[in-house]
Amino acid sequence: MVHLTVVGVTAGFLIVGGWGLRAETAFNWQGGAGRWEDAGMWGGVIPSGMVEARINGTREKPGKARLVDTDVLLNHLSVGDDANSAGSLVLDGPSLTVSGTVDVGKYNGSDGHFVIA
Repeated sequence: MVHLTVVGVTAGFLIVGGWGLRAETAFNWQGGAGRWEDAGMWGGVIPSGMVEARINGTREKPGKARLVDTDVLLNHLSVGDDANSAGSLVLDGPSLTVSGTVDVGKYNGSDGHFVIA
């Protein structure tokens, strides 16, 4: 069963490898298609906790993330919301919880998609 939960904004910290990540910490998808659980697609660290995850790409190489095997908690999720960007997220896993906002295709010229499989 797939779950998507959006709850009220909360403040918090995530400890990863001894570093405290504050709610303003943002992780950017590196473009192309891949699984959420692949740290390389995020520049080395998979976003989870009170952080922001951004899935954007270009029209020629859209960001396409697929969440399959992991329960994820985020503070903010942006999908294809930068000007002239293209991105998508397919939720095909156990759960995604966003305590703050979810922005999908927010600006003119952006192309964002969120699919629950």
